[in-house]
Amino acid sequence: MPEPTKVNDLSVADLRALLRKKEGRPHCWNCGEHLAVDAHHLDGHHGNNSPENLAPWCKRCHNEVHDISDNLTDLGLVARQLYSIQDQRIGMNNRLFAYGNLGYTAPYAHEIYNELVELEKRAKKIVSLAVRREPVYQAYLSKIAGIGPLLAVTLISEIGDPGRFDTISALWAYAGLDVHNGKARKRTRGEMANWNARLRSTCAKKLTDQFVKLRGCFGRELYDQYKAFYTERDGNELSKGHVDNRARRKLAKVFLSCLWVAWRRMKGLPISEPYALTLPGHSHLVTPEDWAGEGWDNSWQEQLLEI
Repeated sequence: MPEPTKVNDLSVADLRALLRKKEGRPHCWNCGEHLAVDAHHLDGHHGNNSPENLAPWCKRCHNEVHDISDNLTDLGLVARQLYSIQDQRIGMNNRLFAYGNLGYTAPYAHEIYNELVELEKRAKKIVSLAVRREPVYQAYLSKIAGIGPLLAVTLISEIGDPGRFDTISALWAYAGLDVHNGKARKRTRGEMANWNARLRSTCAKKLTDQFVKLRGCFGRELYDQYKAFYTERDGNELSKGHVDNRARRKLAKVFLSCLWVAWRRMKGLPISEPYALTLPGHSHLVTPEDWAGEGWDNSWQEQLLEI
């Protein structure tokens, strides 16, 4: 193992700045093999940013010490490449729109933009093919009305491994769907968010949008039930928009709980119950079979395809 680079006198901001540089980065203090990219808190407390509590670690070691499965998969990498292309395309589109309002034509910039659009299309095809190799997609997610390959790839790649979450509450917190003091979590100024921002936006917006607009699917049926319940209970105190948000949040949490159960079943991991209810006060559990049908649970191994 190489001799550790002296970084113990650096603040957390200075250490992270060092780890972002292309040259002069220290090797991981844990394995000594890979270049460090993360600032690891030795005592496990992320609020303790004293220099003596910080150590440069590589991503693989940092994930392992926090019981995070290695998410450096091909699927995760191509998903992030797609997100980067989309961010670039959206940013360039906004700039071209602003320049157009000022009277600029910018033909060369438009040519590059058009190439980005085509690249995004090709990347989506590659990502859609990659996710079809995932067992949880083949056996479960592909059978749920409203869940397409691109939505599934975000869920699979951002969650990574259901073994990371011993309870559904832990997954809800990671997705930013937990409740604190009776209210939905919000980012506090000066405080680092403890949820996955991409997973949160996907569950709270894209996922529920798909279910709500697809009439006749199980997700839409649940949404209608939750909306009716919250309208009756809270309609005099909350606006229609707030009622809609509560119904969507409940819908996303129930869906995630069933995905958690289905995925952990496939991996032979223990499951705690009850993990979801149709409505407060009701005793019927919402199960993965409600979303995907009865056949998937007993025959999912035979359903997997060689692609």
